[in-house]
Amino acid sequence: MLDPWMKTMLIAVITAMVTTFALSRFAPRLEARSVRIKAAWAARDAFSGHLLTILSATARLWSSAGVEGRFVEPTDTANGLREFAYVDADGTAHRVGSPLAAGGHR
Repeated sequence: MLDPWMKTMLIAVITAMVTTFALSRFAPRLEARSVRIKAAWAARDAFSGHLLTILSATARLWSSAGVEGRFVEPTDTANGLREFAYVDADGTAHRVGSPLAAGGHR
């Protein structure tokens, strides 16, 4: 029978060995996952910037098309969107928008 002190030491050593094994086994995977996530965030930010460019170009095209209805110029809203609207002859509003920044991940 082991005395309580020896039993505690044995549990501590086994716990340290299991923890070391687990960290050496899973830490590289977690680091690789972190790199992939950061790359995805960068791609999302770039895509969001491209959407803002497309939104501005679309707004210019619609406003110069001379269609019947009312056009509302692009504006940055309080909730983090850049959007414009077109109200057609029937009074239906068509709103188009895109996030100003991806955010929420840093």
